[in-house]
Amino acid sequence: MSSAIAGDGILGLVSKGVTPELFSPTPAGQQCGAVYGFCVEYTRVYGQQPSLGTIQRHFPDWHVEFSSDPLEALTDEFLDDVRKRYFDATVLRLSRVTKDRSSWGKLDEVMLDAAREMASIMPSGGVARFAADMERRIEQYEVEKNQGYRPGIPLGIPVVDEVVDGVRTGWLTTYAGFSGLGKTTLSQIASLSAFELDHLVLFLSLEMSRREVMERLDTMVNHFPHRDLVRRKLSDSEFRSWRDVTRIYSKAQGEIVVVDRLGGCTLDRVHVEIQRYRPTLVVVDYVQRMSGTRHSMAKWEGLEEITNGLKTIAMDTDTSVIMVSQDGRTSAEEGSTRTNAANSQSIYTASDLYIGMQQTDEMRSMRKMRIKVLKFRHGNWGAEVDMKWEPATGHFTKFEDPMQFMKAPA
Repeated sequence: MSSAIAGDGILGLVSKGVTPELFSPTPAGQQCGAVYGFCVEYTRVYGQQPSLGTIQRHFPDWHVEFSSDPLEALTDEFLDDVRKRYFDATVLRLSRVTKDRSSWGKLDEVMLDAAREMASIMPSGGVARFAADMERRIEQYEVEKNQGYRPGIPLGIPVVDEVVDGVRTGWLTTYAGFSGLGKTTLSQIASLSAFELDHLVLFLSLEMSRREVMERLDTMVNHFPHRDLVRRKLSDSEFRSWRDVTRIYSKAQGEIVVVDRLGGCTLDRVHVEIQRYRPTLVVVDYVQRMSGTRHSMAKWEGLEEITNGLKTIAMDTDTSVIMVSQDGRTSAEEGSTRTNAANSQSIYTASDLYIGMQQTDEMRSMRKMRIKVLKFRHGNWGAEVDMKWEPATGHFTKFEDPMQFMKAPA
């Protein structure tokens, strides 16, 4: 602490994720933590670190101890000590967990949760330099261009993929629409699109069982009637075709992992499952069924915490997250808009890409679904496409108006 104060290094400690809580629980450690907290607050308010004299006036019992070692080395030594203290405490806590027999069935979750806690003790941001790193960026561009670089993972929706060039790591994408329109179906289309490009997809199902999700995926891949699959009445040719697809997919490099029974799913659970499977794309179906940290929260407060947390998780884990969201009643006819997300506007605000759905009774009779890009943080928005919506067979294509060929040319 003395070296940081003398060398104007307080902001450097802040940038490394050091907080007052990280200092040891000893009297000396707690005093250093209090001094550090004062320095951070003073620097924030006045734009510069406090002088040594100012600190000693506020903390007359604090003794200055300078070191000839560089501040960077002292900081690394401090952070290593913090990690060791937290590791020792975690091991001790885990040793007590095994005494509770009821916890034995979920020891893997306990371990993953402990790993997440360890990883989040000192979060720190990455740093890039514009001028100094430009040559490296040029070299990276040339390598990726020669390798057939793809900016992101296509969602499998025509027009939308042309506008956004796929979703990228760190993005939070929302599929929004009224109840029963097929938001889950859209997320499953995205999952298959990623799978076919050899990505690992994690599908967190808070509404459907994993069996139901898999049946829908099988229907999409094979285009046989979903009802016939559920009732076990596929024709012999359809069944043989399914066998053929199975042989092809058994050699796939990608995978779709479906996790269900997630009642009361929290941000911590999402993070733990990501650490467990290391996916490229994560689907949360759906966000209104997740739980905030406190039961006393209003619904909108919990959703604000959850949506902002999902965005943070996407950034911290280098994944792309799709969350399915329910719209309010007004969307039944007017479709999804920028303002009618159910329970919280934070769903729209936190999203990098916000895709809405609309289907009136007339459109439903035509088997038409309108997909709209209502927000795209990284470019133009406003694109929309009408899709031929066939959930019964999992066949979805761009809708072609049967009257368009009968219209006189302009």
